Amino acid sequence: MKKLILLLFIVIPVLFFIFTRASYAKTVEIPNVTITARINKDGTVLVEENRTIKFDGGFTFGFYEHPKSDMGKVTNIKVSEENQDYILETNASRSPGTYTITDLPDKIRIDFFFNANNESRTFTFTYLIAEGVKVYQDYGQFYWKLQGSGWDFPVDNFTATIYWKDSIPMDSYYIWAHGPLWGNFTKTDERSSYLEVAPVPSNTFVEVRVMLPSSYFTANKIEGTIYDKALKEESVRADQGNAIRNNTLKTERNNFLFGAIKNLKLNSFYIQAFVSLLIILATILFVKQIKKK
Repeated sequence: MKKLILLLFIVIPVLFFIFTRASYAKTVEIPNVTITARINKDGTVLVEENRTIKFDGGFTFGFYEHPKSDMGKVTNIKVSEENQDYILETNASRSPGTYTITDLPDKIRIDFFFNANNESRTFTFTYLIAEGVKVYQDYGQFYWKLQGSGWDFPVDNFTATIYWKDSIPMDSYYIWAHGPLWGNFTKTDERSSYLEVAPVPSNTFVEVRVMLPSSYFTANKIEGTIYDKALKEESVRADQGNAIRNNTLKTERNNFLFGAIKNLKLNSFYIQAFVSLLIILATILFVKQIKKK
């Protein structure tokens, strides 16, 4: 679960901002996230995350948390902004353009410092995933959460491109994505695939699963194969996703029909009332005509 928390520069609002989720929606927006991941032959993966933050108010620092997992150790962490590298410090001076890294038992925390006031800024986080790919006898698998479920902010537009160095026929590699059902993960060409999700709701993860032939990798292979297992798992996921989509469509269809029937009943009521009024008026006029005679 990757997590980014942005804090206000005045002490009292900091505490309020941390504990009141409603404040987040009023002060921070994330219009765009763009991620690239490059799968290397040695099984490492170089990731670059560009996260655009729209600030409403004054901010001076944020922190980014990356959980530790068995999917690979994160190393070589760097922070930058518009090609301006932030300076890594052992002890935080809190000066704009600096950052610190804290290695905790279950996660890695990155504190980064800046000055922003009523503006949009794009922060870039790069890191290397050591042993990011598990290479089996048949395929090497890159299985990674590009965004965890710990983000309290929705993302308007989320895109990711997964690259590798050598050309691999498009029918020889496999890709899947998990997260919002309206996302789209496609094979771009023989060296890349492209994911787009718009929007990503708050507290919603986005992950990719990419399998390249094991012959691409120079890393040592582990025992066993992954192809059959992956296809079985993804088939189950696809069925679950389709079931959710169908239920959603049924609900929307039922809501539409209910609304149409309700409107029809309402319209019928008005028509009947109007006709009744005409009849009453006609009756009154008819009676008046008779009285005159």
